Amino acid sequence: MREGTNFLHTPAFRDLAGIPAFPSFLCLVYPPCTSGPAEPRRNGAQVGETAAVSQPHVAGVDIWKGKWLAVVLRDRVYERSHLATRILDLLAQVGDVAAVGIDMPIGLASGKQRRQADGAARAFVGPRGSSVFPTYPREVYTAPTYDAAREKSIRLLGISISRQAYALGDRLLELDQAVVARADIWEVHPEVSFREIAGRHLAWSKTSWNGFHERVDLLHEAGIEIPLSISDLGNAGTEDVLDAAAAAWSAGRIAEGTAASLPSEPTQFINDRPLAVWY
Repeated sequence: MREGTNFLHTPAFRDLAGIPAFPSFLCLVYPPCTSGPAEPRRNGAQVGETAAVSQPHVAGVDIWKGKWLAVVLRDRVYERSHLATRILDLLAQVGDVAAVGIDMPIGLASGKQRRQADGAARAFVGPRGSSVFPTYPREVYTAPTYDAAREKSIRLLGISISRQAYALGDRLLELDQAVVARADIWEVHPEVSFREIAGRHLAWSKTSWNGFHERVDLLHEAGIEIPLSISDLGNAGTEDVLDAAAAAWSAGRIAEGTAASLPSEPTQFINDRPLAVWY
């Protein structure tokens, strides 16, 4: 893929999504229908445009205390939210949407390989790089116990794995199974989304007072307003709701065909799915 080419406009994406070619009706969802790179865009709008293109339903998903949390947008406006213990149940609640952005690695490397997407995302967010957790090979997560996972990680990578990272294995493997036949699910990362909206590195951690308001302001800049009270989410954390909303923003760019990826030219694939973070 040449530098600057949008993956969503390539034959590889059409094969992944099961689309034989770009028929005219898909121009409403994946503009522009050209073979060349799209014009530069910011916050989902083409440079020089005076109005945003209407956007279909999209969803952003995050994890909160062992549950999957989704925020659904339509035309960049908050519509509804959902909580579920299983990802398949959450996706059923979300229903038919143009794209789902999930804040969780999709596709695990094997053996001594590490995912290039993690390093690329960490570099992109700069001082917020610690928010991009390292991902370990599949064999580490499928180990039956934490001690066995540590031994496997040390043997493969020369480093151990924390209990917190190992505990994510069940969710990673659950998601891995759920996306096998779904071309509408994409890996995103909220801090990557916020960094792109801002056009700069964020100054504050999302767990800080300043960081919370910095991200609320960025969502507002992107045209996304989250209600002050959402009964469906109960005690869900503020940062988790913001992260899901940011993931939905990236899903909107994917649906519009304006998203970019980290790395910009993925070279790792699992079942023809590129291992990349989209934003």
